[in-house]
Amino acid sequence: MARNSIGMICLQSGAGLVFGQAMKVDERQLAFEADALMAVGDEVAWRLELVGWDRTVAGRLEIRRKDRVQGEPVSLFRARVLDMDEEDREAFHQWLEEQRIGGTARHIERNPDSILLSFTREGMSGASHEQREFALKRMQERRDRARKRRHALSDRSADPISENTEMGMSQETRSTEASTRRGRGALRGALREGVANTSGSQLPSTPSGEEDIPLRARVSQMRRLLEDRLQGKAAQASELRPSLPSPDVFEQWRQRESAAREAAEAVAAAEAAEAEAAEAEEAAEAAEAAEAAEAAEAAAREALAAVQPAVVTLQADSMDRVLVSWPDQMSFLSDYQSNLQRNGLMIPILHPWGIYAPLLLTLEHPSGERLHLRARVVATIGDEVALDVELWGSDRAVVQGWTCA
Repeated sequence: MARNSIGMICLQSGAGLVFGQAMKVDERQLAFEADALMAVGDEVAWRLELVGWDRTVAGRLEIRRKDRVQGEPVSLFRARVLDMDEEDREAFHQWLEEQRIGGTARHIERNPDSILLSFTREGMSGASHEQREFALKRMQERRDRARKRRHALSDRSADPISENTEMGMSQETRSTEASTRRGRGALRGALREGVANTSGSQLPSTPSGEEDIPLRARVSQMRRLLEDRLQGKAAQASELRPSLPSPDVFEQWRQRESAAREAAEAVAAAEAAEAEAAEAEEAAEAAEAAEAAEAAEAAAREALAAVQPAVVTLQADSMDRVLVSWPDQMSFLSDYQSNLQRNGLMIPILHPWGIYAPLLLTLEHPSGERLHLRARVVATIGDEVALDVELWGSDRAVVQGWTCA
């Protein structure tokens, strides 16, 4: 009945239970034909008959597309599978795999009794075989009716004027002939009556003007009535016609529009002036901020230039013992903020140490307090070497305490 149908599908929509024909299915999508009131985005429950198996599978799907089938009273729906029960999903996947590799013959080959059970089973969410046949029969009847209507329309369009189609001409001809016969009969009767009244009579002896007075009076009366009616309609039309304003009103409107235009121009000019003033103020503030930044940078450079560097010497003619002493607190804070707080220190090259050469480092605070640490040469930068100082735990607490001294 359906084109390339692979089984029956049942859907529980908002309008009730709907039966249709599944056209194409896979693990994630379904395509089916059904006469159902469903829109794109609807989520409905479905149950599919696994042809050749003694069972059905169910789940929920979402309508993704709806197309009208040409010449059929059904629609083609494309839907996405949302969820299924694990057991149904496994059976559905096995059935699809068997369809791909050989259809239901593979299933029947493993279980020959399933073909006998398929004739007596009940499926489609409790629907019996008779109910499914009745639903499919209704769908086929609708398609037959639609096909007959389509053929009738095509035949009528191919022969628009047939022998049985009079297009109303016969009725119009009959009515015209009847009205013509009635008019001719009335005319003959009026002629006969006029001849009978005038036959054997003599011409009037009185002047014709005296007998024509009633007729003239009636004509005059009708003329006055027509003139009065025309005058009344003219007066009514003049009342309904809108009155045009006087030239003074137009001049007042023109003056108001001119004043409104001038006011709008004045407001626009004021807003432009305010915007220019705001831009000038922002530019002045930016210039002041730039000058302040430059001054702060210059002051910082002067302060750094005024800071005395640390004194670095080798102890007791040993090439791996280095003493670093700061002359004042500013000198110590400068080295601490730049490198020492990150376990680093820059000293002049006092000996051609190699990379990763170990050193015994002694730090001397301006207060005279000393701290002995281990360090390692990690890089040579110009005329200085970079040291990685092992500054941890209590030693770091001591150095941090020097910053508050």
